[in-house]
Amino acid sequence: MDEQQMIRLVRRTVADQNGTLFDDQAVTDALAMFAADSDAHRVKLAAADLLDQIAVSEVMVSKKITTQDLSTDGTAVSKELREHAKRLRGEVAAEKAQDDPDVGFFHVIPDGASARLEGEERSAWPR
Repeated sequence: MDEQQMIRLVRRTVADQNGTLFDDQAVTDALAMFAADSDAHRVKLAAADLLDQIAVSEVMVSKKITTQDLSTDGTAVSKELREHAKRLRGEVAAEKAQDDPDVGFFHVIPDGASARLEGEERSAWPR
């Protein structure tokens, strides 16, 4: 996936198709923070990061305002944005868990430091 396609997908995920909320450099910076991940994961994680930025801004700017015929609740909007970001991060975590070959298995670690049998009680006094 090329950089421009990833930028478009991030913008679509955060509902910023016109670029009114973030310029290309901000989206590119968000993608760069997750360079070690796959492209699909980078898109979701960058979008989650940008949604968190919008949520913080919404709380700081909008707050809860009521006038004669208009009411806004920045904290409620912020909460929804943070939940959406959390869902995106959860999707990435679930996808990474599915890709991990060790999920669902256990590793046996040999215990060579003890001469006792497994489950054997330790005596109070050394013999």
